[in-house]
Amino acid sequence: MTIDERALPDNYRPALAEDVPEGRACGNCHFYNEDMQNDEGTKAWCERWQDFVDGGYYCNAWQPHEDDSSGSYNDDEEERAPAPPKDQIQGSDTNKPGSAKGAGGDIELTDAIKTALQNKVTEHNDAMKKADRPSWTRTTNGQLAAVYRRGAGAFSTSHRPGVTRGQWAMARVNAFLYLLRRGNPQNAAYITDNDLLPADHPKSTRSLETRAVDLGAPEYMVAAAKRGLRLYADGEAGAGLVDATVRDARAMAQGTISEAKWRKIGPWIARHIDDLDAVDAETPITPGLVAHLLWGSGPSKSDALRAQQYAEGVVERLNSEQDRSMNKTFHISRREEIENMRENNDQSTEVETRRVTVQEFELRAGEAGSMSFRGYAAVYNSPSEPLPFTETIAPGAFDKTLRARNNVKMYLNHDSTLVLASTRAKTMKLSSDSKGLLVESDLPDTSYARDLAVLMERGDVDSMSFGFSVPSGGDRWGADGMTRELKQIRLHEVSVVTGFPAYSATSAALRSLDMLADATGLDANKLAEALTMLENGKTLSTDHADLLAETVNKLRAEPQPTEVAGSLALKRKQIDLLLNRI
Repeated sequence: MTIDERALPDNYRPALAEDVPEGRACGNCHFYNEDMQNDEGTKAWCERWQDFVDGGYYCNAWQPHEDDSSGSYNDDEEERAPAPPKDQIQGSDTNKPGSAKGAGGDIELTDAIKTALQNKVTEHNDAMKKADRPSWTRTTNGQLAAVYRRGAGAFSTSHRPGVTRGQWAMARVNAFLYLLRRGNPQNAAYITDNDLLPADHPKSTRSLETRAVDLGAPEYMVAAAKRGLRLYADGEAGAGLVDATVRDARAMAQGTISEAKWRKIGPWIARHIDDLDAVDAETPITPGLVAHLLWGSGPSKSDALRAQQYAEGVVERLNSEQDRSMNKTFHISRREEIENMRENNDQSTEVETRRVTVQEFELRAGEAGSMSFRGYAAVYNSPSEPLPFTETIAPGAFDKTLRARNNVKMYLNHDSTLVLASTRAKTMKLSSDSKGLLVESDLPDTSYARDLAVLMERGDVDSMSFGFSVPSGGDRWGADGMTRELKQIRLHEVSVVTGFPAYSATSAALRSLDMLADATGLDANKLAEALTMLENGKTLSTDHADLLAETVNKLRAEPQPTEVAGSLALKRKQIDLLLNRI
């Protein structure tokens, strides 16, 4: 990404310009975030101007790291003082004692504070999206409101003199945003809000497993960082070095490397390994060598490659750990995503889609060659395929949206250019019965509708889908986060689709065949073949019928006499029992 000059101030200029005070390069500015770099790795993100900047440039918004914009909350503990009696509010009729605790605290926020927090959410998330940062850097209204409430409550215990309760609470919000985007707090003592971080954030305490990857620095990287710091102190580093590299090197010299740093080490060494070609007997120390040492690399290419390979191994293990963690915590992040959409938009405009295999798919020829269609777009109390959470639709979930009489269209494969019918044109009727959402429509005399009719008649198409959103309070999650019940649905459209369903009683039955085969000792493939014949209304061969009868008999508590097993009535009863079983 290149710098958009229009987004930067007019006074943005090289730090070596005569009017720029010494040391005031972007790379030394509080707003300079080296963790976020452009694709070429030549510029870093400026949090003041929301753009990538050159570390050797400068503008009049420059601030030293000591003047952190996250406010007084990040200052050292010794700079705080116990709250004076007038600030020591221990609870009131409005805000009960302990109401600031937890993620949902009961401290009431004014409209002005809510607006300020909403603006911070929007600005922060837009910046993270523009920089293509990971999903764990995003925030929600609920998170910031909880942090603000905690900060307001903590003000009653201690705070820096000269600040108000609102300033102290907002400073804590800023510190939380810093922690979100950087992956680490500016003040290592700030750990009190880690439980509010997204589950996959490096500092989150909500992860379902303890980190197993060792992030410690090996001895040779520790030694390299120490030597690099000595050379830096001697003035051998050159002009292009940024403070963040030095800070990270100091941590590395103590054996500590953050996950974000590990992820950058390998690519950095790969980009800069040729800088070591300038190191020889005549020039044993170069700025490039010092940089390599500060990154835990060097002083030779073999040393650099060893550090690079080690870093890549750490990243590989981190990625494997993250994959395992994401499998376990997807339900948390997905729930947060859904809740975030609702917090930022009361109308819940996030549209989800689900598919269902239609068990009663009817297509009939009408007058003048027209075709009428009948099928279910959704089925109640039918577990979905793993999303990875399992989802069911409660009976009556569509009642409110159907009463609203909004115009709902029927598409082919969710393509709005391929309209099949609509409620407003009265070419489609939607109704809810004991089974689910029933769709009855007249298909148009168009080429794609005629083609679809042929495919449906052949049995190549047997699925429907519906596009929907869920209003606030319209769903209910299980305690483990792995189940979701949709109690109220806002319907946007229905479609005839191809592909795999999200809700399928048939698919669920076939998935249970292995269990059925294990329980009876019968062949799962032959059972699947027999069931397929049964489901398609085909005449059962003697072998298929006997197999199904044997399966039912094996599952019955009291096996039936073999001499009556061949009766047609009993076989029908056996088949019904089998279908109920699976």
